[in-house]
Amino acid sequence: MKHRRRLQLILMAALTTSVAGQTGPSGDWPQWHGPDRTNVSKEAGLAGQWPASGPPVAWSVGGVGAGYGTVAIKDDRIFVQGSAGGRSVVYTLSRADGKGLWSKALGSAGSNDRGSGPRSTPTVDGDRVYILTENGDLACLKVQDGTSVWQRNILKDFGGRNIEWQISESPLVDGNNVIVTPGGRGAGMVALDKQTGATVWTSKDLNDEAGYASAVVGDVQGVRTVMGGGVLGVIALLAIALASVGSSAMNDYSGSLALQTIGVKLVYRVTRRGFWRWMPAIGAVAVAGYAYYDTVQVGQTALEFFSKDVDAP
Repeated sequence: MKHRRRLQLILMAALTTSVAGQTGPSGDWPQWHGPDRTNVSKEAGLAGQWPASGPPVAWSVGGVGAGYGTVAIKDDRIFVQGSAGGRSVVYTLSRADGKGLWSKALGSAGSNDRGSGPRSTPTVDGDRVYILTENGDLACLKVQDGTSVWQRNILKDFGGRNIEWQISESPLVDGNNVIVTPGGRGAGMVALDKQTGATVWTSKDLNDEAGYASAVVGDVQGVRTVMGGGVLGVIALLAIALASVGSSAMNDYSGSLALQTIGVKLVYRVTRRGFWRWMPAIGAVAVAGYAYYDTVQVGQTALEFFSKDVDAP
């Protein structure tokens, strides 16, 4: 089954902001779930109610192929992934009128019983945009004209295997790194230099296959931490403070971070080999067991009730 998409920009006066007396577009949304990956917009002055006929359509554009990702919006440009001619493509459109500015094919498109095309959203960082296709092609392109800066396939490079419904992840840019989850052995999650694509670190003790999720980053008790989901639903916590500082500064952190590193590895080993690894299966068995027990109890109660003599009124 083919899925056809049309991209529409809905424009209302209340959805624009005014700066120095001039009306301009709403704030940027440069990646999956917005600037902070919280899915929370900081826009103010939005309309409390739409007109009865709905907001007017500013423009509409087709021809972006099949896919399940959403748009990234930065300055005067909109970025969206799709497919065309059996290729996975990133399209760049004018924010003002939807006209195509440039497009670039990055690798073969994917298709299965859940539909065709990419499942990801581009990530815009400065003058670069990072795109991950459904078959693992990760590319860094120039925002201006789509010139390729670097490209590599994370499944081939890190020994990963594409998951059943294909890669469904939007790259995370954190500082100097772009972070993705190939799901290879010793590379459940990896960080690449965002300028060159060179490998910065791999999660050597995390081997879970990639899940249908995108990583987020935050400070957990003072430790810069990347959080992502594996295919088994196990959440990975990666302390990346050492990878975020220069080599000359690493010695200053070695004492405190040594314990953190040991702690992280212990957590990995427990989640990989121990009880928590089996929690999904244990949970399923427990639910099934309880359902069986409950059904038996209900059945016994029903038999006891209907086997009694009931006096007619």
